[in-house]
Amino acid sequence: MSVGLSTIRILAVRVRSTRTLSQRSYSTSSSVNPAEVSHFDALASTWWDPYGSSRLLHLMNPLRHDFISSCLASSSPKPNSEERIPSSEDGLRYLDVGCGGGIFAESAARLPGTRSVTAIDPSGEVIAVAKSHASHDPIFQEEGRLEYLHTSIEELASSSPQIATMPLRDQQKTTLLQYDVVTLFEVIEHISYPAPFLASCLPLVKPGGWLVISTIARTWTSWLTTKVAAEKFLRI
Repeated sequence: MSVGLSTIRILAVRVRSTRTLSQRSYSTSSSVNPAEVSHFDALASTWWDPYGSSRLLHLMNPLRHDFISSCLASSSPKPNSEERIPSSEDGLRYLDVGCGGGIFAESAARLPGTRSVTAIDPSGEVIAVAKSHASHDPIFQEEGRLEYLHTSIEELASSSPQIATMPLRDQQKTTLLQYDVVTLFEVIEHISYPAPFLASCLPLVKPGGWLVISTIARTWTSWLTTKVAAEKFLRI
């Protein structure tokens, strides 16, 4: 499933099973680019200003939720299928990769059908901003509701069991560090080697869950809007 906007393209892949992945698909090297981390460190203090450098992220957030809701609504169990269908009855587990200051993570954690949100980012500055902002809302004092981690996807994935080599019935029993929805919002364009990065993300999606990705559309309009106007002039 995918949706194209004038500057942003968002798509989702429903992960039926991770058992077809080779154990060698897991990346042991970090995808973190120090130059990119420094760039976002400099923006951390204005992350929650809806008219500041992250204004576009605030504007896009409702669209992200609408898209994920449509993905979840399209999930329907098949007769005699062992596949796990993400259900808000049990509470959905989210993993937000490259969460920044927590715009999406906070809003996802507030949803009534959410069980927990884990949000990770390699920038210590933006994680500090995210934690500080969340500390003012009592709902996030509930244990497990929203957790911010200063880490990379490779470090998180390396602590997970080797799910990809397990039978499907064992995958379903392995709930540690697997999520119903894994999101990568405006992250891929900051990664030098996307393939091993995505290989580290996939095992963290529960069978029947969704990997949701949005990135800058490869058009002249999006390039002028995001690269020239946003990054060069507005310093976003």
